[in-house]
Amino acid sequence: MDGGPLPSTSDIVVTGNGSVCDGPYQVCLQNGRILLPEKMFERLKTWIEGSSGR
Repeated sequence: MDGGPLPSTSDIVVTGNGSVCDGPYQVCLQNGRILLPEKMFERLKTWIEGSSGR
């Protein structure tokens, strides 16, 4: 969700991260990053930040 580069293969370890990761469009990684689809990035980022108090 940070807009950074794609994670390496070793960084892709999916984890549950509470209600933020319950949706069909976000994938939470063990390293704390959240993957979002590019076409919906801004909308989902705004929603997640509002939901999690980030």
